Amino acid sequence: MVRSVAPGRVPVVCVVAGCAYAESPVSATESDTSVILSDHTRVDPQVHRKRLGARLKEAREQAHLTQRLVTTALEWSVSKLVRIEMGAVSVSATDLRALLREYGMTDEQQLRPLLDQAREGKRATWWRDFPGLPAQFVSYLAYESSATLIRQFQGLVIPGLLQTEDYARAVIGAVSEPERVDAFLHLRRKRQQLLDKPDGPRLFFILDEAAIRRPMGGAEVMLTQLRHLKELGRRPNVTIQVLPFEVGQHPGLGGPFVVLEIGDDPVVYLESSGGDMLNRDDPEEASRYVSAFLELEAVATQEGELDDFIDGAIAALEAAAVFINRIDRG
Repeated sequence: MVRSVAPGRVPVVCVVAGCAYAESPVSATESDTSVILSDHTRVDPQVHRKRLGARLKEAREQAHLTQRLVTTALEWSVSKLVRIEMGAVSVSATDLRALLREYGMTDEQQLRPLLDQAREGKRATWWRDFPGLPAQFVSYLAYESSATLIRQFQGLVIPGLLQTEDYARAVIGAVSEPERVDAFLHLRRKRQQLLDKPDGPRLFFILDEAAIRRPMGGAEVMLTQLRHLKELGRRPNVTIQVLPFEVGQHPGLGGPFVVLEIGDDPVVYLESSGGDMLNRDDPEEASRYVSAFLELEAVATQEGELDDFIDGAIAALEAAAVFINRIDRG
């Protein structure tokens, strides 16, 4: 089980918010394969591999076999089976059938969905064009690409999926080496294609007021970003709310978080100074973050209020820019 972190850690700007990549282990709830197999085209191959690996581990344990016994019988290395069960590598149909025979599974009706999942686990991903990404971030991309619903709270900056290019350049440039900024911007644009997918997820964002008041990149960049938020907020698949300063204490004070849902399976992504991670195997904790998000929804701007709130931020920023220009002119 991946180590979980309760709200209360100091947040850092990272993959979901705006950094180039995340240094975070990724996991998902291992459950019924029918959830994943219901729509191959929208589920990432890495998710298929992880789910298949979890199912194979479960089948081995139900057969009361150790990894050593299985690998000895098949004349494999133990590390090969470990990687398969972890979802770190794909598995061929021949190897899969051999494993399942060891586990006493020979019924074709049982085998077919697992073979389908193994085949899907071999598909190429769009981020293969970005070599050198940390394995943890690759896993995050897999879950983000496969989600049917995404809920995100961010208190520092505009979330990466909602950023304009100039705003993203300012954020990424603040935390990354200059020579890597363009590559990370390209990756950011690829991630943002999720917003336009016909079968993409429903996306819910709650931003602390600080995120829309902090003029990242300067006044003009921020003004463009705020207008972009208004446009995105009109999309049927996107809901954006702002948490006003006047709310005071709230459940998001522990730091940014994202709840990604794949079928009925929640995956919780946490950003903190102690290290970023995705949490699995704890439905109660996942439910707690969903409840926190719903509490934030209740006190954030409501339907029809976003434009007025952002217009207020735009007016304040424009007034500040005029005042600064007057001072500069002496």
